[in-house]
Amino acid sequence: MYTSIVGDSGYDDFQDINDERVQETVPPALLCPICYNLVWKPVECYNCRRIFCTKCIDEAVRVNPGTCPCCRNYRKESCSPIIYSVLCGLHIQCYFASNGCSQILSYEQLEQHEKYDCLYRKQQCRGCRKPFMKKDLNEHEKNCEHIEITCSKCQLIYKQKQKHDYLDCLLHRQHILEQNMVHNDKYREYIKIIDEKYKYYQEQQELFQQKFTRTVKKNEEKQTNRVQVLEQKLEQLLESQDKFEFTLNTIQKDLKSSNDNYKKDHTLIEQKLIDSREINQSMVNDALNKYYSVLVEKIELLRQDNDNKNASLQLKLENLVSKGVRHCGYPFFEGDD
Repeated sequence: MYTSIVGDSGYDDFQDINDERVQETVPPALLCPICYNLVWKPVECYNCRRIFCTKCIDEAVRVNPGTCPCCRNYRKESCSPIIYSVLCGLHIQCYFASNGCSQILSYEQLEQHEKYDCLYRKQQCRGCRKPFMKKDLNEHEKNCEHIEITCSKCQLIYKQKQKHDYLDCLLHRQHILEQNMVHNDKYREYIKIIDEKYKYYQEQQELFQQKFTRTVKKNEEKQTNRVQVLEQKLEQLLESQDKFEFTLNTIQKDLKSSNDNYKKDHTLIEQKLIDSREINQSMVNDALNKYYSVLVEKIELLRQDNDNKNASLQLKLENLVSKGVRHCGYPFFEGDD
């Protein structure tokens, strides 16, 4: 169960509205499952459709995020208008009945009355900071010696029980004027110092202005001299540019003539190369033909020598065979008769 007290008034935006304060019988559906009192500023869980006090369910969800005390899956939703109409039909005793308030109000009037209108609500005194009922507070503050008052003429802050008549007001204003005079003397001295500094800065500014004019004149003279020098250099550059253009034209003409000569020489060289290639090709062919004929002759000679050698060997072989038959009386080779 939540109970809350703010300051000395004993009232907060959230209060326990138990069965003793409600004049009618409270339906069980209108009781908060957390504090078991009449719901105050109710909200509804979308899943289980149970209603809770706004502060009760906010505190529960802060401790266990996303958890409903009834269905374990909380999803906030505003209550239906039927519940509000039933609540508005209830009559509730004022929270400050123990202080003497006898008001019985409807559900929708309760907050306005208990927060602002109830005369038995306790409030703090602006002076002694003690709690008093609202109906007694004004009378107490009229006599409270701790209440501070600000004089509209001299701006002096004094206690309510202290004496502050016209003479005190004049004396205080005189004291303020004396303090202001002292401050004015200090300000005058400060102004004198500022004036002296201002004069000094003016003199320095004049000196600086003179120096500035001198430097400007010198810079102007230097600039004029530089301009003259630059003009002379520009004239020289223009003359050199003309010379360069003339030489460039002559070089271009020479290049054209040399290019023409080069083309002529190139054609002549190409013709000579073609002629030399033809001559070399004919010489090579003649040399190859001669070499081929010599090789053919050598091959013929080698063939003739080989034939002669074969013939001589054949004769020798025949002689040997005939000699073997004579001496042995049988064929020299197997298979001969």
